[in-house]
Amino acid sequence: MAALLLLAVMWGLSIPVTKLGLQGVPPLTLTALWLSCVTPALGRLRSTLVGLGLQRRLEAVSGALLIALGARLALEQR
Repeated sequence: MAALLLLAVMWGLSIPVTKLGLQGVPPLTLTALWLSCVTPALGRLRSTLVGLGLQRRLEAVSGALLIALGARLALEQR
């Protein structure tokens, strides 16, 4: 839960940080700095979520949705 909170805070702070950063730092440098901070946090979040079996559940839900969509298209009257 803490990882999701961290992600939400980082996501929400991106616009104010960008506005402040662009006043004195070139855009490419600011982007590189931002990505170097966000990437490790997302890696930790991913490892946490994979450990919880979330990937299997997401695959099951997306598979069920695709089957339902296919069935709907097959049964649709033209």
